Amino acid sequence: MNITKADVFGVWELLSLESFDNNNIVSYPIGKDVQGFLIYEPNGYMAAVLSSKNRHLVTPESLPEAWHGIFIAGNAAYSGKFSTDGENIYHHIEVSSCPNLVGITEKRKILVAEKNSFVVSTDPTQSAVSDSTIVVKFKRRI
Repeated sequence: MNITKADVFGVWELLSLESFDNNNIVSYPIGKDVQGFLIYEPNGYMAAVLSSKNRHLVTPESLPEAWHGIFIAGNAAYSGKFSTDGENIYHHIEVSSCPNLVGITEKRKILVAEKNSFVVSTDPTQSAVSDSTIVVKFKRRI
């Protein structure tokens, strides 16, 4: 596979996000029913917003508590520059809903890169937040 930055430009809609442990047991870090987008721009920047569709609505009464959990639970967002070496895509994270990710580079192995399908996985030794392999599937939106 020899993927260039231009091959991934555009908006990709999240289809699934699955985590596989060392015994290949699957779990769903943000739930089975997901939504979100991965955006790659020609200027070299990317943004990812990944969320559960089943998050709780926030009411005026719950707003103070919401800042501490509801807005974050089942939700991940980050942005920064991106690069590729043809086999992998690298997210150089500058801002994130998870402070642990800011300033690091997350490597994503490209499993599928077709006109309308994009599948990436993490390497458990390269992930800042998990020791499992995470497989994320997208379809081209624009």
